[in-house]
Amino acid sequence: MVGLLQGIARALQAAAVARAPGILGVHHLLVGRAQGRRCGAAARAQREGGQQAEGQAEGMAASWGRQGHLVGQARGLARPMGIMKAVSSSGSRMNGQPHHLDRSILRRQLLALREAHAAEAEFVWASAALGRSLADAVLGLAPDCVGGYWPMRGEFNPWVIWPALASLPRLRRALPWATRTPREMRYRLWEGGEPKLRDDYGIPASEGEPVEPDVLLVPCLGFTRTGWRLGYGGGFFDRYLMACPRAIAIGVAWSWAELPLEQFEPQPHDRPLSMIVTEQGVVMG
Repeated sequence: MVGLLQGIARALQAAAVARAPGILGVHHLLVGRAQGRRCGAAARAQREGGQQAEGQAEGMAASWGRQGHLVGQARGLARPMGIMKAVSSSGSRMNGQPHHLDRSILRRQLLALREAHAAEAEFVWASAALGRSLADAVLGLAPDCVGGYWPMRGEFNPWVIWPALASLPRLRRALPWATRTPREMRYRLWEGGEPKLRDDYGIPASEGEPVEPDVLLVPCLGFTRTGWRLGYGGGFFDRYLMACPRAIAIGVAWSWAELPLEQFEPQPHDRPLSMIVTEQGVVMG
């Protein structure tokens, strides 16, 4: 455990933390949407998710090698247009106190923004930058097993970083398996390739042996700079982290999905993430 905690510090040193002006709070969520043609190929690849993970990984690795300025370009990208009226209206103050954001509204609107973002030309650049930051974070932790997820609905495909983890030759990977009864999530070892099974919610899952990964890659719809995550509302990751508190949870998110600290109230069942990685670098929880 001490080694993993020390690894977090190394990961933070390995991945630069972006602190550009205006990135905090609602302001950066209200910047205009980037102009440019839609990248249909990127959108299709993202929808297909891990099915093309190996090919995407090779292309991503080559892209990192050819273009070391990807992160810098990603930092300059315009964010998708305003998180919605919910942020501005719910974020207003009443009697001097800030309103907390409505989670159900946020989920719907953030999901719509993320799916639209996956169809933009900038998505390719942002994905490359996020992939490099995520690979740096995982390498710094040097885990034995990484528990990821099968990407869907505009989520970043975490498995494109696999070739970049070649310096950890014994590293294993796993996918979640969620059940309705009991309502819980576990992990199973995964050798790569398209899974043949589906869990109780229809999400592709592995038929491998059960395992408890020491590092988890957790997709975020929204997040705060203090490590809180807005997910889909099922509570599966929170319950898993409660049952397996030693796991190091890395949130995977887009920088424009950051939520203002004063307007997002964690719920009793929420569990904070160990760190959050975006295309702009690492955010420590």
